[in-house]
Amino acid sequence: QFLRASELASFDASQSSSGVEMVMNDGNKLSADIVISTLPPYELASRLAASRLVGRDGEDQVGSICSLLNSIGHETVAVVNVSFGSNALQSRFRGAGYFVGSLENHDHILGMTWDSMLFPDASGTTKLSVYLGSEAADCQAAAEA
Repeated sequence: QFLRASELASFDASQSSSGVEMVMNDGNKLSADIVISTLPPYELASRLAASRLVGRDGEDQVGSICSLLNSIGHETVAVVNVSFGSNALQSRFRGAGYFVGSLENHDHILGMTWDSMLFPDASGTTKLSVYLGSEAADCQAAAEA
């Protein structure tokens, strides 16, 4: 089952159980053998801190795990999809796209993929995905809000 981050309040695990219960914001609980999180590290740290989990040896290990999670840096990334009514690329490019190296200064563009070359359709349109990082992504997120 897939859950949204806004639905999850904390985790609840007992030493007698091999699984974990996820406590939802509405108070309901969902049991699982394995939880795979795609939350950003700082959000996972806040959910774990609210959980008061204890390690197998009885030691409180959540604090050190939360510290590690909070120390992981991250970048905000926005994906902008662009579509043209004609074949704008006109076979000028080969491959799937490009990504900009971290040492290059490319005005916040992290990369681009040529979606219509990867997944062609009969309409003849050109579809691109542009990946924006840091401030450009924050501006895009604010524009969509």
